[in-house]
Amino acid sequence: MRALIFELDGTLGDPVYAHVFAWQRALAESGMAIDGSRGQRRIGMSGGAVTRRGRRERGRAVSADEAKLLQRRHGELFAELLPSRRPLRGAVELLRYLRSSGVAFGLATSGQRPEIDASLAALGLGADTVVIERCDNADNGTIVVALVDQNEVTLKRLRRKGASIALEPANPTHETRIFGPDRVTIQGRLKALYRRY
Repeated sequence: MRALIFELDGTLGDPVYAHVFAWQRALAESGMAIDGSRGQRRIGMSGGAVTRRGRRERGRAVSADEAKLLQRRHGELFAELLPSRRPLRGAVELLRYLRSSGVAFGLATSGQRPEIDASLAALGLGADTVVIERCDNADNGTIVVALVDQNEVTLKRLRRKGASIALEPANPTHETRIFGPDRVTIQGRLKALYRRY
């Protein structure tokens, strides 16, 4: 096994209903009220996707500034509804076991900092936390999450060279790997690396 990826909310932690209620209230305050069952189906979507879906259902345009305000309001409401986080039973022990066994793992979330910080802390994570933004394309030189041959996920610097894609490691003892464009799918780009000393 090369690595595992876990969804942060609902798999390792349990803030799902707080997200539902926070989005429901934030959208209602902005005139785009939705019922709870529709909100629940949106959990796992990014804030932008939730906002676009709510806008479509209500036939109302939402500007980029309004979308940012909605995302911020969701974060405020979420923090009020769930001021502290708790991991699901066995999650901390599982991650500790994987770390001690040398199994690489990552977390997937559509959440953003600072909203996810309490969840990471509850799981005992945070010494080196990589934050990835979901995307399907990236500029040359960007560090990306790349899916190779629909089988292997890796975090490497992307270099396009003609019709080829080079994935460059940060570790100088590893070699750059070169692939045809049909073998590599971009799944996200590095937004930040948080390191505690």
